[in-house]
Amino acid sequence: MSRSIVRQAVVWVLALGLLVGCQPRPGPEGTARAYADAWARGDYAALYALVDDATRARWDAAAFAARYQEAAAAADLQGLSATLGQRADVDENHARFPLDARWDSARVGAFSQALSLPLAYQDRRWVVQWQPGLLLARLGDADHVRYVAEPAPRGAIVDRTGHALAPAGLDRAYPDGPLAAHVLGYVRPLSEPTPATPDAGAGGGSSAPTGSSPGSDHSPLHGEAGLEQWGDRYLAGTPGGRLTIVGADGAERSVVAERPPRSGATLELTLDAALQRRAEALLEGHVGAVVALDLRDGGVLALASRPTFEPLAVSEAPAAPVAPAGSAAAAPFHDRATEGLYPVASLFKVVVMAAGLESGEYDPASSFRCTGAWTGLGSGVALEDSLVAGHGQITLAQGLVQSCNTVFYELGKRLNAVDPHFLPAVARAFGLGAPTGLVGLTEAPGVVPDPRTMEAAGGTWTPREAVEVAIGHGGMQATPLQLAHLYAALATDGKLRAPVLVRRVVAADGRVRYAGQSETQGTLPLSEAHQAAIQQAMRGVVADPRGTAAAAFRGFAVPVAGKTGSAESDDWRLHAWFAGYAPADAPEIVVVALVEHGGEGGEAAAPIVRGVLAQYFAGRAP
Repeated sequence: MSRSIVRQAVVWVLALGLLVGCQPRPGPEGTARAYADAWARGDYAALYALVDDATRARWDAAAFAARYQEAAAAADLQGLSATLGQRADVDENHARFPLDARWDSARVGAFSQALSLPLAYQDRRWVVQWQPGLLLARLGDADHVRYVAEPAPRGAIVDRTGHALAPAGLDRAYPDGPLAAHVLGYVRPLSEPTPATPDAGAGGGSSAPTGSSPGSDHSPLHGEAGLEQWGDRYLAGTPGGRLTIVGADGAERSVVAERPPRSGATLELTLDAALQRRAEALLEGHVGAVVALDLRDGGVLALASRPTFEPLAVSEAPAAPVAPAGSAAAAPFHDRATEGLYPVASLFKVVVMAAGLESGEYDPASSFRCTGAWTGLGSGVALEDSLVAGHGQITLAQGLVQSCNTVFYELGKRLNAVDPHFLPAVARAFGLGAPTGLVGLTEAPGVVPDPRTMEAAGGTWTPREAVEVAIGHGGMQATPLQLAHLYAALATDGKLRAPVLVRRVVAADGRVRYAGQSETQGTLPLSEAHQAAIQQAMRGVVADPRGTAAAAFRGFAVPVAGKTGSAESDDWRLHAWFAGYAPADAPEIVVVALVEHGGEGGEAAAPIVRGVLAQYFAGRAP
């Protein structure tokens, strides 16, 4: 090769070197922007590609990514934005950018971190001089990020006077023991799984405490029965927590961000704790239920069921009760007031009297002959009357006062002959066979037999079924609450209204989250004159010396109207019923009592209602 060619090649090489050497040096802005963008999209591999050699020597790619993943998991990160500030040069080979990192955390809400992003010019490029403090301020090499949960205090359940039946707090307490247990229900601990978080030891090899911590010994609670269950979404509140930096020893070093827990709402009930206590005391030693309703606003004043249980004992038991329904072990948890179905017995006679009057076939003075054994079905069938010797000549109104079965056998027979669907339809119009609409507790719908239900069950509807139904048997079943619902309408303006147990749900900030309403559901198929006639007869049940509840209310200062009932049971002992309201001329309260196997309604149930009414009217001038 000639010397001229060699010289020319050397010149070209030198020129190329000079050209390369004269190119402008890149600024750090591109690397800084790339870092911010990669972090915002969670591209930890791209972040790692931007760090300097010193960082790579201390953390491999997996350990580096794990630092970010740990923090993101602890915060339950929903999104992140990173905004660069104005560049500040340290010297020609070092630059620094303010970096505002805004975290959107599902656990502690949005928070910002004011960071400083250092860059160095190495090997003809700008790289990030990374340290854990670029993730969260004050995060050291050996530190970790942990979320500490803080449970919310459970809201209170209070009666109409503000008395706390279940005070607010982290732990559930029932200071009145078993009082209103079936209404309140009980709670159980709710265990939440701890979210998994990647290990984040140096080099990806070792690990330290990460993830979430409960922060206290209080497990979140959830309702499993009664109002605790219905109102759980209100009572539970909103848990809080804090995002913290902890050292290798697990000790908390600093709080990054926190969200305080919000207490649960308060359930304000219509229940009257004093009246409830009295109702339960009167039921002591019996199996049964008591329901008391405020006739002015539909509020539930008392809702008692026996046997009962201790809500706190069930809440703290190792396992919730799982006894099958109907078993002896399940009996204490069965709310007889709202779920117990019983033959309605003579409490149904007010409905039959209403049907007879509205049919046009009868009036209150219609006369009947009662001998003690009714043979109206023929074929040698004799049905017993409530009085063995019979009531003699008796009117329809007096038949209700004295609870004469013969009168109502006759009505049942006649109404069935005219239309076998008429009396069942009237029963349903009085609210039987359907829940009352009470919000907060489970209700049994009850049973109203008729030709269709009989046929569906494979049977045949006959006059015998009709007359049995007319005295509240023959498969006619209702809950104590349903009968209180019925008698409330009969005692007042003839409107069926949903009873109210939860008056309001009030949040910790005072907002009303729920307001109970005693909504009108329908009107009894009964004229005012006929309703007044039934009310007068019900007054006679208590005030007439021949009335079936006269003895129980003798000497009682407040005028009461009502009806007794004695229902067939699974053995020879009768279930005792009484439904009554007072004052009879300006009703304020209706009370229904049911005593399983208690015998005659006037002897076992009526005295309980008297006791409840005495508590309600205590201190008032007669």
